[in-house]
Amino acid sequence: MKRLFLIVLILTISFISYSFAETIVISKAVKGNLPLDPMDSRWNTAEGIAVPMAPQNIVKPGITESTVPSIKIGSLHNGKDIAFRIEWYDPTRNDTVNMPDRFSDASALQFPVNADEEPTFMMGQKGSPVHIIQWRASWEKDITMGYMPGLSVGNLLSNPIVTLSVEELNAEGFGTLTSQERQNSKGKGFWDYAHWKVVILKPLNSGDKSDTVLTSGKTVPLAIAIWDGEKNDRGGRKNFSEGGWIMLKIE
Repeated sequence: MKRLFLIVLILTISFISYSFAETIVISKAVKGNLPLDPMDSRWNTAEGIAVPMAPQNIVKPGITESTVPSIKIGSLHNGKDIAFRIEWYDPTRNDTVNMPDRFSDASALQFPVNADEEPTFMMGQKGSPVHIIQWRASWEKDITMGYMPGLSVGNLLSNPIVTLSVEELNAEGFGTLTSQERQNSKGKGFWDYAHWKVVILKPLNSGDKSDTVLTSGKTVPLAIAIWDGEKNDRGGRKNFSEGGWIMLKIE
């Protein structure tokens, strides 16, 4: 009987430890320019970790099951900029501009504008905005093909003066998403016929009050979102890092 009690106690403690274990992304300090190319060998030095994803079913429209069960993320910084490499399994490449029956693969990172706060991970709340950086496969394709395909179907980011596959936005809750006037981040994606590998790079401190200021030696909240266009993901129909906020430790 005592042995059974000990087994149950050990299992219970193990479950509690697992349930409350924090997911921490470590941004490794390196010298020199950061790699924007997701296939750059320097990403081998990043301490990538797996992050389970959950379906957004809190607010309608949502999804009931994760269309992307997990992702892998690693990060590097050089004291000036910080970069993230996100990888996830996706056997279908969806890179057309969103239409009634077609949707683009996409990913996004979210930070509190005030890195010392932790607003709701569901796009912030009034008085506690979030800073979002979104990459879309359709924007990447537009850049590769010279913009005109996106322009022809009304993609506002498709124009001869835009050279970015990412967009920076702010929000203070659902329905408040707005594009920033200044776009300080960069991105690049690569599909290898089975996975998307995406790099998002931002300044640690851009000088833009709408952006999150990240500092070496600090740990701040981070949330991740992924859309699978093949599964009709778009807008609120998305996958997010399980538990909402995870932690980013900047060396």
